Amino acid sequence: MMTTLAHTRKQLPSFAMAYSLAAAVQLLGLQAAAQYAPQVPHGLFAAVATLLYFVTAASAARIADIVGWNSAALRWWGAQLGFGLAWTMLFFAGQYAAALPMALATAIMAAVATYRFWQTDRLAGLLMLPMLLWLAIAIHLNATLLTHV
Repeated sequence: MMTTLAHTRKQLPSFAMAYSLAAAVQLLGLQAAAQYAPQVPHGLFAAVATLLYFVTAASAARIADIVGWNSAALRWWGAQLGFGLAWTMLFFAGQYAAALPMALATAIMAAVATYRFWQTDRLAGLLMLPMLLWLAIAIHLNATLLTHV
């Protein structure tokens, strides 16, 4: 029991750092959604996004505790956060043609991060799977809107 508690305390700074970064990206995305797409059900979007970023931050924190913050896996994770933010802003501004390649790039980066996380820590890799599902839905939605607008 003591080892588990000590390990949890050791992970807390990594999780706090990862979640702070993810939460900042999420807040910027939610601001874009509110500004450009008032018809979006913000409660649902915010709840899902919060859960996703919380889970991916936990995943990133596990990797940071194992290999440190300066790792290729975490660079891929950080890149997918940045590209995901760019997609969110483009998508909710109605720029579907520009948003779709950004969503595809985000999904590729998230898939690479997931694979690298999986290689280091199976649970960290599994924790990234909901993000990949979310991105698949986002790509489908974006492509549908692009072809119907």
